[in-house]
Amino acid sequence: MTGRKRSVAIVGVGHGHSNLYIPALLASEGGQVVAVSEPDAEKRAFRAAQLSVTNAYEDYEEMFDQHPDLDLVYVLGQHRHMARAAIKTAVRGYPFVIEKPGGMTLAEVLEIRDAVKNSGVSVAVPFVQRQGPLKTLFEQAGPVQHVSLQFLAGLSCRYRNGADWLLEREKAGGGVMLNLGVHFIDAFLHFCGDGFPVSVRSASLKTLEPDLEVEDHFSAVLESETGVTGFIEASYTYPSMNSRYVTFAVRGSQAFAVMGADGSGHVRTVEGVRELALDPDSDRYYAPFVEAVYATLSTGFAGLPTLDDLVKVREITDYITSINNRENSSH
Repeated sequence: MTGRKRSVAIVGVGHGHSNLYIPALLASEGGQVVAVSEPDAEKRAFRAAQLSVTNAYEDYEEMFDQHPDLDLVYVLGQHRHMARAAIKTAVRGYPFVIEKPGGMTLAEVLEIRDAVKNSGVSVAVPFVQRQGPLKTLFEQAGPVQHVSLQFLAGLSCRYRNGADWLLEREKAGGGVMLNLGVHFIDAFLHFCGDGFPVSVRSASLKTLEPDLEVEDHFSAVLESETGVTGFIEASYTYPSMNSRYVTFAVRGSQAFAVMGADGSGHVRTVEGVRELALDPDSDRYYAPFVEAVYATLSTGFAGLPTLDDLVKVREITDYITSINNRENSSH
């Protein structure tokens, strides 16, 4: 890339997903991180050192004051702080990327959307599962009839090392549904719904680990306006700290396309089976997302997931949460 590198700042750089963005941000020629903010001093210093950034602030508003000409902001941080940070970013007029789930509730995400409309800035959301094997599976299957999306991550105790807040309801707003399940709700909406609305036929939020404040198992059956059904399951129940159990199956009118738990893929028709080359490691999807953000910055992030996409996902998650709360209160 020629010309001036874009000036980038990260709000809430202590968020655990920073480690997914940082390698890509360091490697890219599209921009340079010039400042970070993070309330936690130890995390702030660690991430600033990783990025070779000397401008590290406790408060993002001070960071904005000192760097008024930023080209792009990544809004991370604890879920309880996301909405306010995003609104302040929008008011300053900075285009930004906001990590899912964007806030504690749908109401907070709607407040962000109002601020964005008033300011006229562009926003992208890293629903990176759209870029991975699912894109290939849906393309191979043809017009979709039903899907199964299963993503069982490692045990919740892996968050005890510096990301405990994800397991605290007052700081995270919820558990695995808001952290991981949102990716697959978005994927269903994106690939199957032909838009919105989508009905929730059934849903479950369960806490399987004793003394955990948030759910560690989420499942739902969704149905599109055209009758496509999707089973989604996300959890912190795979007995590992560093690996996952992930399977995807897409039944279309042309074929049955599958990614197995070992990452292998195939397409099956009545004529036979054809192997697919797939990359099951979703951590690697963030580098192309970072490059896509730079590539589309001048066009308002054209083609990337939007804040409206996040709103549609949060309408579903808040509905599921309300159902779960009513069921729990009746017991």
